[in-house]
Amino acid sequence: MAVHPRIPVQCGCGARDEGEPGEVFRCAACGRIFRLPEAPEQVAAVCEAGHDHAVLVTLTLGLALTSALVIAWASAALTGRELLPLALALWALAIVPALGRRRRAARAGVQALRLH
Repeated sequence: MAVHPRIPVQCGCGARDEGEPGEVFRCAACGRIFRLPEAPEQVAAVCEAGHDHAVLVTLTLGLALTSALVIAWASAALTGRELLPLALALWALAIVPALGRRRRAARAGVQALRLH
């Protein structure tokens, strides 16, 4: 059985939540029960946002490590042993949170499945 990512759902009463395509969804606000249809466009959009995030995290880590090594090689005063922890700290404290915000923004842009 394939596991689908959770997609945004909006009930007829206006409450917003997330549900898995094909599952029975109960609105927490009004208690109405719906069977969520398979929604390939919403599932594809959520999967694409997750894939883009994973690729960007990997690329930025590689870029941070490569730039630290290039700077260490070009500079006689610094060694890779000194720059690698700095590059990893910069990546972990500045770049990864920015990528997380970008991923959340991409997921927020996915159109909610409206239930009536």
